[in-house]
Amino acid sequence: MPETLNFYNQIKKLMYKKPTFPTIVILVITFFLAIGYSVNNAHAQETVSKSVAVMGGVDNYDVSETNIVYNFNELSPNPFLVVFESEKITFNAVEAQNQSERLSLEISNSQESYLQAEPIFINFKLSNQTNQPILWRGALGQVSKTNFIVTNDAGVQSRFDGNKIKTAYIYSSLRKMQPGEQFQQTAVLIQELLEELLLNPGQYDLRVEFVYDGNTEEERRIKILSNSIPIKIVEPQGIDKQAHQYIKEKLNVSNIYRLDTRTLAQLRQQFVDRYRNSVYAKYIIFSLGTSYQARGEDAKALRELCKIHGENFYFSEDVEKIVIRIGERLNPVIWGPGLPIPVIKHPCTGKVIN
Repeated sequence: MPETLNFYNQIKKLMYKKPTFPTIVILVITFFLAIGYSVNNAHAQETVSKSVAVMGGVDNYDVSETNIVYNFNELSPNPFLVVFESEKITFNAVEAQNQSERLSLEISNSQESYLQAEPIFINFKLSNQTNQPILWRGALGQVSKTNFIVTNDAGVQSRFDGNKIKTAYIYSSLRKMQPGEQFQQTAVLIQELLEELLLNPGQYDLRVEFVYDGNTEEERRIKILSNSIPIKIVEPQGIDKQAHQYIKEKLNVSNIYRLDTRTLAQLRQQFVDRYRNSVYAKYIIFSLGTSYQARGEDAKALRELCKIHGENFYFSEDVEKIVIRIGERLNPVIWGPGLPIPVIKHPCTGKVIN
């Protein structure tokens, strides 16, 4: 806030001075910046965030290669949302003219067995199986628009409604899906859902209910239900059991929301130092690295993320992009006319990358 006030005070001083060419240029630029800021505010829903919903949470996560920016600065220190990536990262939604004009949702997963609290990845495929185009508006895989229905091996059904989770606003433009067209996306289930519905070892069946707003005169909300997929939750053993116990006691959802970011970073760091060889470690390290990055502690973020650089897992590409950006900030390249071409080395491997 002081910086903002100082900025406007400087502008006021310029306005009372005798206009000079540089002054006019500054005022014109400021005018257009103000317009841009207003437009961005008016369409704030178009700025959303890709957040990591793995054990230990995440403070901030930016995916700059897409044309949608993700930002969670206004949420709680450790937002727990769905993580998603897709062939078409632009979020859309559906308008159905009647009950028969619905999109179809199919889900699948690459493995059926998971340890307790291990991240579960679900593949979503939204398709138009009708013989006519369907307009739609929605955010497939975004937790507040997705409900999860789980049936255990005793036949007891439980439900997790995504709208009870606080998320960033996501603006979805109206799109048209042609007959036969499909939209695919991968999501990792949020920790709240794992703790509430898939906490104990056992056999489960999972279905997903996707909610979108019908862009009709009635402005009705439409729900479509997916197929069912089996998920087996297994009790961890050895070091994984110790790591799971730590997660249950110190990195549970209640603590994630209650504790400050500094304390959470300390808990994550302690986990990594103790349980680096557990199945959960790479996800905790990713959360820890992005937490340090959000706190402005780039050196610590780089140190942790380099531990999982090169590992083949869900966030491998994201780790690479983040460490490169951090490396550029920590070691800015100075290059210009008459200067030799700088040698740029990878911040984790030390190999020349330019």
